[in-house]
Amino acid sequence: MFSKTTLFLVILGAVNMGVVSWTGVNIISTVFGDLSTVVSALIGLSGVYMLLDNYTNMLKHS
Repeated sequence: MFSKTTLFLVILGAVNMGVVSWTGVNIISTVFGDLSTVVSALIGLSGVYMLLDNYTNMLKHS
């Protein structure tokens, strides 16, 4: 469950960055308003979690 949530947040962040670079519209701040800082922090933490999780899995299998 936790991995699915972090994957969703990372994908949401990636799509948002793409939309911001193409159109200049920040979907996160538009949808979440004042909570956009919290959501962005959760997206960043999810990315770090996925990075560390995948890195440790690679070390275990090599």
